[in-house]
Amino acid sequence: MSAPICTGLYLKLKDRKLSCNNRLKLARYAWKSRSVYIPNKEQVLVDWITGLLVNKKKFELDENDVTGVWRTLFDVFQTTKFSKSININVKNSINVVLAEYVSKYSANVETDKEHLVSVLGCCRILFSSDHRCSMLTAKLDTFIGLASALLYTATYQIKNNYGSSLCDELLGILLIMFPKLLQSTADHLNQKQVLTWVTEKLLEPCTRLRFLLKGDQLNGQSDAHKDLAKLNQDLLNDTLLHKEHVSAYLTLLGVANKNTGYFPKQVDNLMVAFKKSMHSADMSDCVACLDFIPAYLEEFVRRYVSDEEGLAFHFKMLLHLWQLLAAADTKLQLKPMREMLHVAATHNLLAQLRDELSVTEQQDWIHGILPMLMKHSCIRTEDWYMCLLSLLNLDHTVIETQIVNILQECVQADAESCCVGATEFFSSVLDIYARMRKLDKFLKKLLTAVRMSKGERAWLFGQSFMQRLGSHVTQLPPAIVLEMLGCLKEELVGYITAMQKPSLEVEAHCNKMQTVANLCCHVLLHAKLADCLVPALMAERVKLLLADLHEAVIQKLYALYTQQEVKEVRNISLLLFYAWKELKAMLEHYGKLKPGDFLSSISDEDETLTTLIEHNSQSQLDGSEYIVGLVLVQSMRLALVAGRENIEAGNVFLELLAKATPVPGRLDDANWDGQIYTVNEATVGLALWKLFGDSLLLEVSLLSAEKLKQMLSTIISAALSSQSKELDGELSMYKIMTDIIGNSNLYEISSLQDSLTTAIWEIALQQASHASAKTKRSKKSDSFFDLYLALGKPDFIKHFCNPDMLSDEVFLGSISLHFAEKVIKVLERVHLELLSTSNLVRCAIGISAMFLSLQNAAENDSVGDLASVKSSYCSLLEKVLDLSQSYALLMEVDGSLWNKVKQLIPADENKRLLVILDCLEEKRVPPPIKKHKKTGNELHQFAEHITTCSSGELQKIAETLLRQMEEKDLFLKSVGHLETLFSIDFFGDKQRISESLLTCFFIKSQQLCKSTDAQLLVSCLHLQVVALRLTKGLFETDKSSILCLHSLIMIPLEEVSPVEQTEVFGAIYGVLREMLLSHAEATYHVIPSYVHCVKKLMLFVMHAGRQKQDEGKVVVDVLTCASNFDRLCSVIALHKVDFKKVAPYIIADYVTELQKLTMYPHIKKVVVRSLYRVLDVCDEHGVALLNTVLGPSGGLVFQSLYAEYTKYHKYDGET
Repeated sequence: MSAPICTGLYLKLKDRKLSCNNRLKLARYAWKSRSVYIPNKEQVLVDWITGLLVNKKKFELDENDVTGVWRTLFDVFQTTKFSKSININVKNSINVVLAEYVSKYSANVETDKEHLVSVLGCCRILFSSDHRCSMLTAKLDTFIGLASALLYTATYQIKNNYGSSLCDELLGILLIMFPKLLQSTADHLNQKQVLTWVTEKLLEPCTRLRFLLKGDQLNGQSDAHKDLAKLNQDLLNDTLLHKEHVSAYLTLLGVANKNTGYFPKQVDNLMVAFKKSMHSADMSDCVACLDFIPAYLEEFVRRYVSDEEGLAFHFKMLLHLWQLLAAADTKLQLKPMREMLHVAATHNLLAQLRDELSVTEQQDWIHGILPMLMKHSCIRTEDWYMCLLSLLNLDHTVIETQIVNILQECVQADAESCCVGATEFFSSVLDIYARMRKLDKFLKKLLTAVRMSKGERAWLFGQSFMQRLGSHVTQLPPAIVLEMLGCLKEELVGYITAMQKPSLEVEAHCNKMQTVANLCCHVLLHAKLADCLVPALMAERVKLLLADLHEAVIQKLYALYTQQEVKEVRNISLLLFYAWKELKAMLEHYGKLKPGDFLSSISDEDETLTTLIEHNSQSQLDGSEYIVGLVLVQSMRLALVAGRENIEAGNVFLELLAKATPVPGRLDDANWDGQIYTVNEATVGLALWKLFGDSLLLEVSLLSAEKLKQMLSTIISAALSSQSKELDGELSMYKIMTDIIGNSNLYEISSLQDSLTTAIWEIALQQASHASAKTKRSKKSDSFFDLYLALGKPDFIKHFCNPDMLSDEVFLGSISLHFAEKVIKVLERVHLELLSTSNLVRCAIGISAMFLSLQNAAENDSVGDLASVKSSYCSLLEKVLDLSQSYALLMEVDGSLWNKVKQLIPADENKRLLVILDCLEEKRVPPPIKKHKKTGNELHQFAEHITTCSSGELQKIAETLLRQMEEKDLFLKSVGHLETLFSIDFFGDKQRISESLLTCFFIKSQQLCKSTDAQLLVSCLHLQVVALRLTKGLFETDKSSILCLHSLIMIPLEEVSPVEQTEVFGAIYGVLREMLLSHAEATYHVIPSYVHCVKKLMLFVMHAGRQKQDEGKVVVDVLTCASNFDRLCSVIALHKVDFKKVAPYIIADYVTELQKLTMYPHIKKVVVRSLYRVLDVCDEHGVALLNTVLGPSGGLVFQSLYAEYTKYHKYDGET
């Protein structure tokens, strides 16, 4: 039966006599019913419903009617019929309606939320369909209007209702909309019009969304947020900085060489929009715009590369945006200023200028930055310091002219210590003066700044600054150091004199004196004024200075304290005395101080010092106890060197330490940067325990066995109960205590070792037993408490022969995973390999007990992962059992313990541990670990075989070896075979096979060199060296050289483990060296690639040798790398004729890179020596080239380098 035709349906829908609600019901019925048929029914209904919204005035719809229409439209869009049909389209006129009602309903979202959901649902469905969305984007201006309404609504919801279902819906719609909008704007033929639309409608909401997505609330929340942020940024970049706008920007900035005939109205409107947003009454719009400006500048520099239209293009834009920024709110300027200066420094914008007018503008701009920053000096935030740092990187001469005023502003900052930005700025200024060899002048300017400051508090310099200052002082000549110490002494004398006079500024003088004393102490502790390299005359000057310092400063400070009893004066006295005494002891150690010298007559232990220490010991902890502790430990150490004991000083120190006994929760929030000068009431306990750990052996002799055990128990308890957070470069109570546990001195004395292991298991199992008793109590729950008591007894082993001690009920309770992880971390710091057999057995039993207590731990514990913790315990138990020298004691333990542990270990894991536990349960000695041993004559037999085999067999062997290069383990096993094969001289067919093998090896080695595995890289490069050395003239040298260099270029040296970088560096050096020694003629044809590899090594040495917080082993390794680089330059110097044209580029790369970092002096010394050899290769044309192409700052660095080269290295015919 055919469906009826309802020809009157459309007339009824248009009949205004019927209510809108009834007509919508009729439309719903017609949409769903198959019995209603009219031609193109679905399209007619969709057009009618959308027509109601577009022409609501015409159809006289009220608000209730409109909401009903939206619900009906949303219901229609959600049907399967609509989603699957590609013939039902929506007119683009709906863009305006959607935008109108998104804005209208979002303004009253509390009451109209349900209606807004319907509108947003329609948007999502339309955007999700490509062919329907293309209809919407056909009229781009209305589509951009809809996008603007959605963005405004989304930003409001993110700011006020983040996490709500409505906010999530909006973010999902934006993720669908942005790709459509990006494609539509990119395909539009009139990009000027697109820029106008985006400026008027999208700029403000997009910048606001960008700022919100960077905030703490959303940043890093999900990948969807990151994708949305990227799409939003791409839209702004692609529309505002389209390639067709370049001529408009050229005209706007006034750098076009010819008249383009095009007035940049759209770009000018963009700048006006920026300025308007910066002065917006809504602070969020202002902040968002200021946050976007630096990113806009950086993208501008990246997209519009300077060409013949004008090299000042980028700088002109920087200047234009800077002028806009200057008109913004003063409080909001610092952060964008910092980021724009960073962009200018990163992209080297100032080096692009060549015409005189642009250079003048540059000078005016860069000299105007500092006065602007000084106006903001009252807002000494992180951004203010980073602005100064960026300006310093751009042109340090600007800062240098006003350095005293800048330092004065920094010194009188309100914070108690330097922020990160202040520390970085101070450190960078220090590095620049050190590079210019004017460190003494910097110190004088710093002292002037301190003197001119208000002195409201003592300035605490950051850790990085003090470390760099110490490093620079260590490298200074003694004469310069003495001059610096003389300035510091005179400054201290001036403050002492001022404090002796009645004045209201006594406190200010005291604070300034504290700052100067900290610097003086640091210089004294790091200066090399007493070693064997110091001449006798200089040593006499040092002794005179020390005597003068003691008489004019230290003694007067003692006297000043007795008059005024100011706590700060006492601390300064002790601090200077400590540093003074250290230098005096060094003079004695190196034989510079004789018994009859005037300095020897000065008493180290006078009554005044004793009075100061006693006064301190009678007071509560106030932060100065650490300085007293330093002096006491110093006295003990020097007395021990002299062959006597200072028991009194040791007892006083132990009394101080008793006051600082860590109480759970009291020191958990404290962190200390390790400096003497930053210890306060909150961190003095940390500092004293750190001092105890450093001087452990000095204190051991003063402690009884019971007292020692008590101290170790305190250390273990603090390590296991500490909740402190670990911060980079800072010390917490947990770190200090675990460092003491890891101190190898503890294990050298058997009594200390026994006390340590006993304390670990007593504290650990005691706390575990308390947790067990709280969670699950049984009639034998106290047995777990008995277990740890038994572990602490000398004859502990006999207690564990009893099965009752190890019954199942002992381990019924559960412990927290957090506590179990703490025990693991403490045990990892213990030197298990140094423990005696009995202590290893004690550890094995204790680990097993803790492991069995984990069986009832809740798997949903939020602190950690149960499986991971159990795996850690199994690995640790296996290590302990394998370290046991004798299994006799372990086999005395009742086998039920090992059986219980074995049952909780998966059969497919820890197979070695399961074997050991089986043997111990059965009272058998476990088998030793099998180690593979290579036969000594294996390679010899291989050499004989390939010498006598046929060419066909040799071909198969070569193919096998090449296939093995595809797998790491197989390749490492075949290294010896390949080396043997390369070293044999073949003839005839075998020679051709050998040559083919070599070529294939060099090709395959390029893939191997992409790895970050050091063992793989070193083996591969070693084979290349062997091949180059043993096959001279055997194959096409040009081709092999190119393949070798390609392999070296592909090596990711920076990504290799720092511990192994030195070995890989040496392997690369070996290949480069061998290329010149064995294949010089071939290398001459690929000199650019060769120099690139040399540059790679040089830059690695410079970056690895840059000054940073921790030197340690890494610096020693970098010194080895620098020495290898020096040797390579020596080889290059032997080929002067062929390298003279490229040698200047090596020097230029060094000069350019040196301006970006500061190297350790002893590393730099080796690198500079290497460059002297490269300068030997340069002729006068190369030197002239360097003087021409390097910029002003680079030219100064090169001139200094060349002057030193001429003075100290270049041979001028005279000796």
